[in-house]
Amino acid sequence: MLEVRYLRQHDGVQLISLMGERSLRFRRFIKSHPYCCYCGGSKPAVEIDHAPPKVMFIGKARPDGFVFPACSDCNRASSLSEMVSTMLFRAKPFDKAYSEDPSLVELIRSISSNDKSIILEMFYNASGLTKEKIRLKKTIGRSDFELMHIGPIVRTYLYNFCAKMALAAHYHGTKLIVPPSGIVVSDVRIGPEFIKGELPDIDIPAAQVGTLQQGKWDVWDQFAYRAAQTESPDYGLYQFVFHHNVLITCFVHTDQKRLVAPWDEEQARFPGSIFLKPPPISSAKIPTDASASFRSFWKMGS
Repeated sequence: MLEVRYLRQHDGVQLISLMGERSLRFRRFIKSHPYCCYCGGSKPAVEIDHAPPKVMFIGKARPDGFVFPACSDCNRASSLSEMVSTMLFRAKPFDKAYSEDPSLVELIRSISSNDKSIILEMFYNASGLTKEKIRLKKTIGRSDFELMHIGPIVRTYLYNFCAKMALAAHYHGTKLIVPPSGIVVSDVRIGPEFIKGELPDIDIPAAQVGTLQQGKWDVWDQFAYRAAQTESPDYGLYQFVFHHNVLITCFVHTDQKRLVAPWDEEQARFPGSIFLKPPPISSAKIPTDASASFRSFWKMGS
């Protein structure tokens, strides 16, 4: 049904189609940004993408801004990476009530319905998580937190999301698409390792600092960024903080061959192939040493 708004005038009632207004804004946006900024500009943009996505924010309430041109393939391929990252970023290790958050429970169910191996990997290693918790307790001086195992499956989705954010931020700052010859290398510090201060030793000169803001409404408590580019601008450095719980640092270069510093292949993504598929997990059964946290999350996802 056509959605309409009524404007009273002296000569009667004028009908203005809100759907038509949205369509006009969309056409103008695509005209100004005709190519997908995630796949090296190799495909036409046919959708407007939100980065970070609405699901990353409490109640899916997100100010306007940070919208980007995307092809349908990139927009669909990023969905699971965004959900996995949201679960990690919003599940604060010192907040045991996170598992009772209805929106997170719904999110976990959605993730599990797409790929149950994600939940299996995150919580299966009870003995390993206990050892890590003991180590972190000595370092940060407290133990009232829960841990999740971030293995190769989860890391794949996580670095996919990081690359998407970096390419979006570079486009936002330069209005240029990183070509297929470019590269994104990401570093993620999450939960206790972020809280205890294990941060990359870098300096961002003349950085732009901000968050999403709409009038007086801002989301500094959920999302903030720093961004800097070279004058060229073939190189960019970006940092993102989510929910005071996660720090992402991304290096972007338009020509991977000119990047002399070594990088970890797992942390690298290339425009046109940033949404990698994770390796398969050996078993889809609940292990006998599964932690209580895993069992509760497994039930949520069932």
